[in-house]
Amino acid sequence: MSREVEKKWTTFIKLKSKENGWKFKNYFSFKKNDIFLFDFMFWINGKTNSLSGVLHFKFADIDNLFWALTVDNDKIENYPLSLKVDGSHLVRPIDYYRFELKDINETSLSNLLETIDKKVIEINEKFSSKEIYFEYIKNNKALNEYSYLTNLLYLNKHDELLFFIAYCKKNKITSGLSFYKNGETKDYFDIIIKYVDLKKGSR
Repeated sequence: MSREVEKKWTTFIKLKSKENGWKFKNYFSFKKNDIFLFDFMFWINGKTNSLSGVLHFKFADIDNLFWALTVDNDKIENYPLSLKVDGSHLVRPIDYYRFELKDINETSLSNLLETIDKKVIEINEKFSSKEIYFEYIKNNKALNEYSYLTNLLYLNKHDELLFFIAYCKKNKITSGLSFYKNGETKDYFDIIIKYVDLKKGSR
């Protein structure tokens, strides 16, 4: 019975979200515009007829920067959009809106999906300014280290980036990532430092 409930509401979410341009895969919906990639992931408990989830977002092209720095082939750029939401070797999106329904019905679920679409509009309006986005990620650093680093790099916040790396190294905080590229294994911190030095040198 619980699996039937889960299937029923998953199908409902899939059909309703498609009406507003969302694509769907497994336990998440996703879409992108010229600036951002959005996704909302959800988990349905068929036994309690309840649901929880989260809306994420990130810059639509930020993974291209991450891949250019760390991947030794270009095939990864052909990833389908769903893998750019939930797959390996990507910049983790930012949690923006957590939601919960304790007793699912069609009305409450329709209202939730409408709220999610309003949050997408809110993100577009709020973070059209990269300076506001910078303040948001700085004050709500719910990102792992390498995602925060890549966001700073994407925003060209080089001084803040190098200061953060120096702080991490001083406090023995690792980037958590190392990559084999061009015949060498390098830590992500060192990859970024070299990239920033080259950018500064080209000015």
